[in-house]
Amino acid sequence: MNIILPELDPEQATALESLVADHNASSDQSLSADEYCSLVLMGVINDGKRRAIEGRRDALFAAVTALPDNKRLEFTQRATAIVIELSQP
Repeated sequence: MNIILPELDPEQATALESLVADHNASSDQSLSADEYCSLVLMGVINDGKRRAIEGRRDALFAAVTALPDNKRLEFTQRATAIVIELSQP
């Protein structure tokens, strides 16, 4: 995927330069503006991924806690067995 930013106005360009410089100084890196933008965008994307996973976790938790005790215990035993199976190489 190639993402092309629109033409930056002078204030935007200065802001981006400052953000890149601050990041590079604080992380002891020397990223280019393109690399920095990619890093920031991946952070936003990964945060969206994390929120989606947490949303599914919360929905599953709500569904499981609504089950009667015996069904909940059966579910957790089955789910544990699946996780163990999927964890095997």
